[in-house]
Amino acid sequence: MSRINIYKSYTDYEYEGTGEPVLLGWFDPAKAEVFEQDKRWDGNNMVGVITGSEWIDEYLYRTKGGRWVRNHDAHRYCNGPDTYEFLTDEQAKDWLLRSECNDDAVERFFGVIEEERGPGRPKVGEQVCFTVPAEDLTAIDEIAAYITSSRSAVLRDAVAEYVRTCYTHVTGRPTPDTSGEPS
Repeated sequence: MSRINIYKSYTDYEYEGTGEPVLLGWFDPAKAEVFEQDKRWDGNNMVGVITGSEWIDEYLYRTKGGRWVRNHDAHRYCNGPDTYEFLTDEQAKDWLLRSECNDDAVERFFGVIEEERGPGRPKVGEQVCFTVPAEDLTAIDEIAAYITSSRSAVLRDAVAEYVRTCYTHVTGRPTPDTSGEPS
C-alpha cells in the first residue's frame, strides 16, 4: 500500500473559502504499527467495541515518525467513507484503552495502567496535603469512629470551623457563603 494523505475534516475546511481539502500530512501504513479494536457479541453479531458495528471498523496506527493516526473505515457499510485523522497522545491512549485488546501497547507508550478507573467518589474540594502529628491523627480517627464519619470529613469540618472563626476575627466580616446555595 502506498502513502496515505490525511486532510482536515470537511467541516474544518468548508468555511475556509476554498472548498478544497487541506492536506495536513501523510504516512506509510506499511511502515506503521497497526492496532485493531476488539469485537464483542451483541446478541446478534460480532461488533467492534469502539464502533459498535459489524460493518464499520476502526484502526489506530503508530507511524514510523511517532504520530498517531485513526482510520475510520466504513466502506463495508453502504460503501461509506474510509477516513484518516491525526490524534493526540491523549486521544490515542483513550482509543487503545477503549479497544479492550491493546493493554500492552498502552503500557509500552504511556506507562502502567492503573488497576481500576471509574467515576469514583464525588470531589468535595481541592486536595491539600499536609502532615498531622501521630497523636492528633489518633484523636481524629477516634472522633471519626465516634461520629461514624471518615477521617477526611472530620478534617474538612475542623478546617472549615477554624477558617470561619479566623476569617471573622481577621477581617471583621462574616465568612462568605461558599456553599453554592442562594442566601
